[in-house]
Amino acid sequence: MTQQTIYISAIAAVISGLEDSGYCANDLLLQSGIPPDCLTGGDMRLPADAFVRLAKNIIAKTDDESLCLFPRRVKSGAFLMAGRLAVHCRDLRKSLRRIVEFYNLLDCGVAFKFEEQHREAVLKIAAVSPLEVKNAIVIEIYLTAMHRFLSWLVGQSIVVKRLRLSDASAVQSDAYMRTFACDPIVGSGDDNSLSFSADCLEFPITRTEKEFLEFSAQHAGYLFEPVTGGGSELSMRVRSQIAESLELHNHVPELDDLRSSLGMSGRSIAMQLRREGLRFRNVVTIVRRELAMRYISDSVLSLEEIASRTGYSELSAFSRAFKVWTDLAPKDYRKRVGTDKRRGSARKLSSPGSLLQRCDRQVQ
Repeated sequence: MTQQTIYISAIAAVISGLEDSGYCANDLLLQSGIPPDCLTGGDMRLPADAFVRLAKNIIAKTDDESLCLFPRRVKSGAFLMAGRLAVHCRDLRKSLRRIVEFYNLLDCGVAFKFEEQHREAVLKIAAVSPLEVKNAIVIEIYLTAMHRFLSWLVGQSIVVKRLRLSDASAVQSDAYMRTFACDPIVGSGDDNSLSFSADCLEFPITRTEKEFLEFSAQHAGYLFEPVTGGGSELSMRVRSQIAESLELHNHVPELDDLRSSLGMSGRSIAMQLRREGLRFRNVVTIVRRELAMRYISDSVLSLEEIASRTGYSELSAFSRAFKVWTDLAPKDYRKRVGTDKRRGSARKLSSPGSLLQRCDRQVQ
């Protein structure tokens, strides 16, 4: 796997708030293994893990997750609290709302906003008083972190349709292409936002709090993972194989069951999935949940048959899992969806992958 790198100009931008806040930038650079004299290197690049070390050291020293670049401090632990709120939501829409509400409560001098417009979801981050933000790169970092975290929550990379930045001078354009798979639209004013298909807001949250605690310990590293167009070819093939096994055989496959069809060892499959922030068991959960919701919404199958077709030997086990996914018992969910359909307002739930394909079609 190619080592990810970052332009030295981005590191210079990140430390720009330290001196004004009374900290010695050179000490933190040296502590992070970055020679201070390399900051004059222009287009020089450093390994991305050097930035990760620097960011962690700045936060540990300053107790400020905004790296001393927001008008007011974002105390350490804010991301941890926001993530714990988000991971217990039913779908991406509710998670994103909770995250935005939480960060706005911090009163850090930066406003977070989530909007749905023209079948797009838009996440905006803007300074209350633009001149108070010491370097615009911190807003870009927060947008990147939000995108990576939201993608991790649903187990697949969310396709960014548009990236708008008020100032993209600190980072060269190829870095944005690698990070978001699109070039930013740079404009005047204070417009910093990313947008993606509103269909993605219906993606279910597949992670647990325990998994989030593991993720949070290393989430800074995910900022530099190249984005994939809605999920890599491997993860989509894994999803397809799991769905096929369930639909044809009512069987939940083990990782080693996919060796022959994917042409690689179970260990290799797990390692590649992990590079996307995925675990095999999470992919299984995604597919089972999507199948269950489609069967309940769009078929006359009994709940016992649906439980069997999603790999549960007992209805009680299926019902417990379904209630964790949706906060409703299967029969109550079916009743609610049936009521919505009679009103003509229900949205058809998709089979595995089709929401993702619809997002891709809209981007093209």
